[in-house]
Amino acid sequence: MVSAADIAREQDEGLKRLYERGLELALKIQDDAMEAETADERARLGAAFHRISRGVRQTAALRVKLAGDATRCDRDEAAEVIRLDERRLARRKDQVTATVQRLIWTEAESDDSREDLKADLEDLLDIEALDEAFPTQDLDLQVARICQTLGLPLALPIHGEGGPSAEEPMVGGAGFCSATAAPSTTPSAGRGPPPPSMGEAEDRRSSA
Repeated sequence: MVSAADIAREQDEGLKRLYERGLELALKIQDDAMEAETADERARLGAAFHRISRGVRQTAALRVKLAGDATRCDRDEAAEVIRLDERRLARRKDQVTATVQRLIWTEAESDDSREDLKADLEDLLDIEALDEAFPTQDLDLQVARICQTLGLPLALPIHGEGGPSAEEPMVGGAGFCSATAAPSTTPSAGRGPPPPSMGEAEDRRSSA
């Protein structure tokens, strides 16, 4: 797909030739005017020089404007790529977090242990995210690797070979199950209700 910056560069190539030819002609007319034998001929050539040189100046100004437009287009396109990468990174971190936190909630023996594991998870995700390929890596393998580092029972992938794609939404850690029993929907003593899934949190925000 041809971008606006590409079009601006193509236009500049034509304007560059027009500027060079116009400048060359203007200088030739100026030389002829200086060598004119009569005042009338010199005046006529001087008027022609004025018209052509004005066109040369306008062409130069237009080239400067197009150069600025091309620079802004490049900057805007680069910014859009960065924003897209940031959205993909945030979505993948949310997917991993949703899955691993449910395992933390199931396996942690106390509130203090649970908070420590959550803090460790955040640190691990920050390290993992330094890899440019993080948003497109296999989600099953990412979760399994982090669970192993945190000392949690490995999550069992049920997506099948390859796992979900980088663009596939992950709702509440669906697609993985703990090697032990899944968390009960009934609050246990001292724990309170389990954390809402990503989909539930989104529904609550929408209805608020």
